[in-house]
Amino acid sequence: MGELTGATFILFLIFAAVLVVIYLVIRRNLAPAGIVTLVGTVANVIVVALISAASENNPLQVIFVGLSVGIVFSLASAAMAAYFRGVEMGPGVYADNPGASEPGAALEAKADEVDEA
Repeated sequence: MGELTGATFILFLIFAAVLVVIYLVIRRNLAPAGIVTLVGTVANVIVVALISAASENNPLQVIFVGLSVGIVFSLASAAMAAYFRGVEMGPGVYADNPGASEPGAALEAKADEVDEA
């Protein structure tokens, strides 16, 4: 394997930055997790393939390393973010009613309020 040159070091920084962006966007629920994971995974596959190519690896190894490392690290980052976002919300917390014990309970509560009026 080749040495870590200036170009590969910059590519490693880009790879790390994409992982951080995937994690933060999913953790803070700034965009749909599926889209963020897909775009981040594609970006990381490309960046890791470029790192491998810059290290003077053969084309088959570039493709294999790009796909395997890019996909594994991106999915791991997305999975950790989704897990901790779920833990942060806690059990029984849903977007339509934070105090509800099951989804849709807020709609039922609102329907009961309308019936009483």
